[in-house]
Amino acid sequence: MSNATRGHAVVVVCERTAPAAARVEGWLRDTGLNADAWYAPRDVDEVDRLVREGGIQAVVFPDAQALLHEVWAGRVPLAHWLAAQTQIRFVSGPPFPDEHWLGALADSQARWRRVHRRRQIIGGVTLSLVALAAAFLLSWLAGGPTRI
Repeated sequence: MSNATRGHAVVVVCERTAPAAARVEGWLRDTGLNADAWYAPRDVDEVDRLVREGGIQAVVFPDAQALLHEVWAGRVPLAHWLAAQTQIRFVSGPPFPDEHWLGALADSQARWRRVHRRRQIIGGVTLSLVALAAAFLLSWLAGGPTRI
């Protein structure tokens, strides 16, 4: 059954000119998959849009590192891709054990991002308060204390 018959697409996230492209093409041939489109890693937001619209059956990456780079950069919402039942395939490298492992990874990444976001907010507020205090002190010292 072809990808077109199923109404879903198989897309590859890899530069066509990257050294891994020949390996990806060979793997696609060996597995009998037809890639409906290739996207450069910088265009993974377009792949995410297609996943959200329900038009993707599988996303192929050259290796797990390529996926993880996009996940940690915040460009691949892994939990959403798994909820959409999008298959994530790797051409080489150690395969992930199963979807449950990927789900645990997605949960872990989401928790990490929440904690990191909170730390950024607390740090930003703290720095703002320090800057305000320093500005007040400098303006007070520049004008000197006023006597009544």
